[in-house]
Amino acid sequence: MTFRIFATTDIGKDALQRLRAKGWELEVYEQIEPPPRTLILERVKGGVDALITTLRDKIDEEVFASGKAASLKVVAQDAVGFDNIDRAAANRHQIPFSNTADVLTDATAEFAFLIMGAAARMTWPSEQMVREQTWSTWHPYHPWLGDEVTGKNVLVVGTGRIGKSFIKKAVGFDMDVLCYDPAFQDAKFVESVRREAARALPVLVPFLSHSEPEIRSSVASAIGAFPDYRTTYQPVLKIALAIESDDEVRAEIAQNIARLNVT
Repeated sequence: MTFRIFATTDIGKDALQRLRAKGWELEVYEQIEPPPRTLILERVKGGVDALITTLRDKIDEEVFASGKAASLKVVAQDAVGFDNIDRAAANRHQIPFSNTADVLTDATAEFAFLIMGAAARMTWPSEQMVREQTWSTWHPYHPWLGDEVTGKNVLVVGTGRIGKSFIKKAVGFDMDVLCYDPAFQDAKFVESVRREAARALPVLVPFLSHSEPEIRSSVASAIGAFPDYRTTYQPVLKIALAIESDDEVRAEIAQNIARLNVT
């Protein structure tokens, strides 16, 4: 009997061709919008062996129960995340599911890096001025000169796959990187890419003011771990203490100030 697959979206010509080349029967939902839930259930109850899904498709108890009663063997998710899949239901009905775990690591890091560059260079407001025809003449710095990211300092909190990818790109732009992870310190990786500890943290103050308390606390600890740079961290810590509203985080910042002998 032919292996039957239903894909809830077009996952790309090359990928689809690889499935067809194996002689499998493949049906693809061609619309841009996600398929109706009724259609997914209809195909599962109709005996497909595999279901290719995306984050838009709710794959829950009803889907897995219907699949178990028919012939569903696997759910293959075309995405990194899988919040749309009821993992407990998958386990109950013993139907495995997969995801594309690492495909967006560099893409996400690139997106973050490009946003940083666009903000530094003020590309958005300057582009708006051109569109609105309000840019009248050239000037050495007025109004949207912006700044380089090359040679600047950047703080990266979290050194997982995406954080490490971002750090590599920052080093490529000759940036000084201060990286910190409250859960796992990959010293070998840090030493392999860090030219030297950051000498300044221009992004720290706004970062602290808009982050969750546990993240702000982690950053405060990271700062305190580099006493050799007390001349830079002294004003940063004092500003952070001034803007911090969480009492526990304020206490930790104050402890780090004391560690740096800031008076």
